Amino acid sequence: MIWEQLTEAKINRKIKLLNCLKQQPMRVKQFAEEIGVSTKTVRRDLAELEKTKGHFFTKGVIVWENAEAYHQVYFDLLQESEAFNVFRHFLWKHPIPYKRSTYRHLNEKLLKLNLSLTKEGLIGNDAVLFQLRWQYLLDFEVGNQKHVIEEKMFRFYQFIDAGHLDFALGWEYFVASPDHFNQFLARSLMPETVAYLLYFEEQKRYYDLFLSFYLQHQEVESTLYRDARLCSYMLIKYLKIDDPRVQARLQLKLFRLLLDLSQGFPIGFINQLADFSSSPKLWRISKKMKELVVVLDNCPVTDLAYTLEKTVRDAYLCSFYVERYSTFSNDDFHNHFWQEEVMKEIEAKFLAT
Repeated sequence: MIWEQLTEAKINRKIKLLNCLKQQPMRVKQFAEEIGVSTKTVRRDLAELEKTKGHFFTKGVIVWENAEAYHQVYFDLLQESEAFNVFRHFLWKHPIPYKRSTYRHLNEKLLKLNLSLTKEGLIGNDAVLFQLRWQYLLDFEVGNQKHVIEEKMFRFYQFIDAGHLDFALGWEYFVASPDHFNQFLARSLMPETVAYLLYFEEQKRYYDLFLSFYLQHQEVESTLYRDARLCSYMLIKYLKIDDPRVQARLQLKLFRLLLDLSQGFPIGFINQLADFSSSPKLWRISKKMKELVVVLDNCPVTDLAYTLEKTVRDAYLCSFYVERYSTFSNDDFHNHFWQEEVMKEIEAKFLAT
């Protein structure tokens, strides 16, 4: 989730630890090395967590014996964060007093989302603010069904003149089937400008709907579809991805990425504010993509390179091609990148178009 990235360093570190332990046991030294702290710091965090969050077995390997309570523990830790509590109040337009250090901390984190915190409230991209509110209700309004959450969003946005929101300008170009959107609009509580965002959110949240949405774009050869096809072709040729399942997944994931960017989401939001420690290995191909695909123009090359690397890895994992993925993870990112003949082929095919 994105919320822990807004918290102070200590709480963020504890949540990272729990994220790891809910998946599998872990050695203290291993976790300390991964996040760049001492083993003493990890043991101190464990001791604090153990007082209220359940028992941890730490003889050599850390085992969390209460992992099924993760969601509640996660929320409890967020509640301990002054930064998160200030943020969520401002998110729902209920400003509360805050320390200057909290103000600086949040604005440093929010910069990647193209948002800023002021005395008047959160300022920035309307689409990002809508998405954060929607995600907050999904994550923390436990037990609420989709129509209940939509109703809450409607009650919030009915106090805003939706005609002055800028996040729906030009979005009709991303609707491949106007009839499909009009059917959605007819059953939606939202005004049309806000309904666009809810429509895209629904298409992306459910795989069968998103696949249908993608096929609609494929059928009409939309600009969004063509750009996704171009980006996938570049990566397939550049990395020599020969498995058709991976190729199909990759194009679908790139289509989703370009849709998010077209809606106005900054790439930092798509990356969930992740802090990458290693150097990006797709920097060169990212730079070339920025030259060819308009919607990528405002993406920093380094952030785009990280995002593409994650997208490629996810495409392998989603294709259940574990053996090839293992080989790819270890070798391809290091050995097959800087092939001049591949770059020349890509340039010859697409720079003239």
